[in-house]
Amino acid sequence: MKTFFNFLIYLFIAFCLFIFSSTFAQNEGQQQQIGQIGQIDLAGVALLSVPKGFVFMEGNSAQSPYRVACDSIEYLGCLVATPSENMADSVPPFIIELVYIETGYIPDTTIFKTPEEFFWNDILTINHKKNKYIKENGCDTLAINSWAMKPYFLEHQHQLQWAVSCHSNNKNYIRHSTHKLGRYGVLEMNISTSPEHLLEINSKIPLLTSSVKFYKGFRHEDFDPNFDNLAAFGFTGILAGKVLTKVKVVPFVFKWLKWVIIAMLGIFTFFKRKLIKRDLERDLEIRYLEAELENEE
Repeated sequence: MKTFFNFLIYLFIAFCLFIFSSTFAQNEGQQQQIGQIGQIDLAGVALLSVPKGFVFMEGNSAQSPYRVACDSIEYLGCLVATPSENMADSVPPFIIELVYIETGYIPDTTIFKTPEEFFWNDILTINHKKNKYIKENGCDTLAINSWAMKPYFLEHQHQLQWAVSCHSNNKNYIRHSTHKLGRYGVLEMNISTSPEHLLEINSKIPLLTSSVKFYKGFRHEDFDPNFDNLAAFGFTGILAGKVLTKVKVVPFVFKWLKWVIIAMLGIFTFFKRKLIKRDLERDLEIRYLEAELENEE
């Protein structure tokens, strides 16, 4: 009887511990989902003033329901709509993912001179390279179907925007991209959402983009041609972002450039030797003629 009574006590204690741990974990999870408001430093290059109706979640702590699996990009963070902006839905209709890429300086003229067809072809090319990496890691690939909003450039804001219709893992969605050009790189604001929320996104874009400002010295207009470097990849650097690194495009490009440089050095050496040989032959011929003239005298 005493043993049974002790068993009940132990069972009651275990039940209380379970309830306490579950409540603590739930509260901790809620605290993690609260996010930050106010002003947020972004990689030391820009300041984010969190807009009303949103919170900032640092790093990869907030997961977009449309984010492709095997996405290993390290995000600065995400802007997440608060419940009051969610139309009483427990899942935000969209999450704004923030990424900063040090591409070097990209002139506005690079964007102006880029035809729409080049935009589209480059988007498909980069996506194909990314899909190869994703497939090798056993994840679902991403198909880009068409423009949802053709690219346009706001010159006074140094800001490029477009949206594409995508399909992945039996989901159709829209991926909206905004790229703010800075002195040393590009700040990306990527939004993936269902097609029915595209109009809502477009109405919030001015609010979202105006909430991010580069620090003085990092602004696009602070470019100094005497000290700063131009982007090595130009427009592709904007489009590819960190995909270039993740799918090994950069090593491939530099490997290709290495062989080009080697070939150019080989050609230069060949012609240099030819010129030296020709100069030696000319010197020998001159010396021979001088020797003949001396003998005749």
